[in-house]
Amino acid sequence: MIARQPPEAEAIIRLLLAKIAELEARIGELQRQGKGKTPQNSSLPPSTQHPHARPQPPKRKSKKKRGGQPGHEKHERPLIPTERCDDVQPLRPTQCRRCGEKLLGSDPEPLRHQVWELPEIKPHVTEYQRHRLTCRSCGGTTCAELPVGVPQGQSGPRLMAFTALLMAFYRQSKRRTAEFLRTLLGQPCSAALAVKMQNQVTAAVRPSYEALAAELPTQEQLSIDETATKEENGKAWLWTFVARWFTVFTVRATREATALTTFLGEKFRGIVTCRELYEHRQWLWTFLRHEGVEPTNNAGERSQRHAVIWRKLSFGTQSAGGSRFVETMLTVIETCRQQGRNVFSFLTAAVEAHLAHQPAPLLLSSV
Repeated sequence: MIARQPPEAEAIIRLLLAKIAELEARIGELQRQGKGKTPQNSSLPPSTQHPHARPQPPKRKSKKKRGGQPGHEKHERPLIPTERCDDVQPLRPTQCRRCGEKLLGSDPEPLRHQVWELPEIKPHVTEYQRHRLTCRSCGGTTCAELPVGVPQGQSGPRLMAFTALLMAFYRQSKRRTAEFLRTLLGQPCSAALAVKMQNQVTAAVRPSYEALAAELPTQEQLSIDETATKEENGKAWLWTFVARWFTVFTVRATREATALTTFLGEKFRGIVTCRELYEHRQWLWTFLRHEGVEPTNNAGERSQRHAVIWRKLSFGTQSAGGSRFVETMLTVIETCRQQGRNVFSFLTAAVEAHLAHQPAPLLLSSV
């Protein structure tokens, strides 16, 4: 049957058959390794088990008590070097526990016991006293300016970055964010102040976002997906563009392909992995011809998981400014994850640069 096909089709079929044989061998190896494992007794996903599979017979209940068993190996947190401790308390006995004689000296190798504790959490407040002085010559008055990088408001860079992460990364509402700052950090805050800091962080990180979006047309391959959301109680769509080293999110008023034109332009020549495969069946085997291209759009769908959970908790955004915050913060969070970077450090640096009127840090600078 294969020999009756056109040469190109025959080549593709033989390539697929070889790939299938390779995959079957790999599946057989994995099955041998995971024999006896089910989604109920291991970390295997439920989809690996047939829906009508017979349940495994229940294991006999062990007669052992819960917890560690006698004779098991003890596991303890390793001690850090003494010089790294914030406080060292030498403890010396004053008298012999047997005869009561007074004891002197030091143990060259004392037993070390370390206790970890949270420090007292309280805001660090800096007051800037701007003196206004009068000129003896002309009588004019001059007031000292704030140093470069000092915000006009009462929120510093780390506080703004932390507040943005509470809302974007940890998916807290404005009110819960304000409550957390007040209760645990002793930081006066309201929902309105949380929104103000949200807008300040968006303005600080937006240049980094736009510079990253400008890199999309240069990528050799992209995974693209979209999901429904809301903006001002109306319909909107959250698009995601996943490259190897970064991800860009954007909230659009439509799910039409205009988002592709806006971000990729007319000169994009890379490969796109998308969901509408049936209408373009010739794309199905692109992953066989181009190394590094995935056969599915899992990368795009995985990148949207955090955004989808956030949407379910927040019911979308209430303004265009909120949408800019969402797409900007999701881009920063996912890109830092891909690159193994500290998102809090990046946000703090971006806010500090913004306040000092310096160029924003680049999200691709370390790659």
